[in-house]
Amino acid sequence: VTGSFTPPANALLVVAVAVMGNGTTGDLGTPTISGGGLDYSMLGSARSDASWSRRVTVFTAIVGANPASMVITIDDDTNQNIFTYGVAAIAYSDYDTGTPVVGYVSSGSSDIGDGAHTLSCAGRHRMRPLI
Repeated sequence: VTGSFTPPANALLVVAVAVMGNGTTGDLGTPTISGGGLDYSMLGSARSDASWSRRVTVFTAIVGANPASMVITIDDDTNQNIFTYGVAAIAYSDYDTGTPVVGYVSSGSSDIGDGAHTLSCAGRHRMRPLI
């Protein structure tokens, strides 16, 4: 469970959830998310199934006109042995409400090797983070 916070009104909430298994191998599954009475959609996920398997999953939710103080609760989907969770929540108040997310960048690989790895995302970039 995160600490309590109040997101801005009429914002796009983007929540990244990082999970590491406790000495596990294999797919950790998609974590569950809840909080603030919001409807969360999974945007994408990246994982590594090797020793101490890991997964990062990104969720989005639309915050209404009257936000309230909230917490975000994360859990694994199948009662696995999780070593650690990391959660980051970012709210964007100036976003395209018709298509708030036009795509995301993924390598399609769990191991990109040593050295530089460049990916690019085509499309609009209208989000402005609140600092």
